[in-house]
Amino acid sequence: MDIIASWAAGLTAASITGALVCLLAPSDKSEKLIRTLAAVFVITAALSPLLSKKDIPGNPFVAGSTHDFSEDILQSIVRQGEIAVRAAVEQVLISCGADDYEIYVSVVADGENGVKVEALEVVLAAEFKEKTAAVFSELVKIYPECTVR
Repeated sequence: MDIIASWAAGLTAASITGALVCLLAPSDKSEKLIRTLAAVFVITAALSPLLSKKDIPGNPFVAGSTHDFSEDILQSIVRQGEIAVRAAVEQVLISCGADDYEIYVSVVADGENGVKVEALEVVLAAEFKEKTAAVFSELVKIYPECTVR
């Protein structure tokens, strides 16, 4: 019964809004267009239960939706973890004076604990090979099993 009452309240509000728009509309060539638009607005409100998208599976805006957003959220968190690790590694590399490098990072979901760094590898350009030890000593603080080549 609450569904019918909310539909009736919405229809009443749409009707009042449509009537006010028609009363406030100027009496010129646009009057017919405004009345037509107001009528379409009221008809749409009247037909809203039939036009609803309740039968679309996974619609997140319908109560009882079957779409599971937890996997989407977890993948987003994993991606943000990769971005954070990459940014931290880039800061270390810049502070060590290396500006030509490749970073390979793998962050995975870790059950209940969130995410973890699965692998971290940094490849320095040939001209920065003498900085490998300095870079490695700093990166070990971020991820002890990292590889620097």
